[in-house]
Amino acid sequence: MHLAPDPAAALLYAAHWYEPADPGAARDVTVTVSGHEAGLPGRGGRVRDEAPACAYGRMAVEPENIAVNLPGLSRSPTGEVQTEGMRRALAFRCRVPVWSLDAAAWITEVFVEALRATGTAEPVLITVSC
Repeated sequence: MHLAPDPAAALLYAAHWYEPADPGAARDVTVTVSGHEAGLPGRGGRVRDEAPACAYGRMAVEPENIAVNLPGLSRSPTGEVQTEGMRRALAFRCRVPVWSLDAAAWITEVFVEALRATGTAEPVLITVSC
């Protein structure tokens, strides 16, 4: 997280790009965050508050119950060196202007910045599913 470049300018540019989107194109997506850090679940409220600010108001964010069968990874992320031992810690339901691969990348950047703003310094795995 600490190695990620400051995305403020890119996030602002993307927010303006989504501004003229057709309101009928808006979609609900699920964002999950998995990690090793014990304190990650306790940051959920702060991440929920930071993400819309990082999206410059172009995305609504609500907490999602991680106990339900959410889209995204079909099983716990294990077996890879980078994700060994990671567990799903946070989940959010987001309303975004459009759904595309570009939007998925933008949503991921928004959550990287929201996590960084709340003090997350360890590697995390973010999934974005429509």
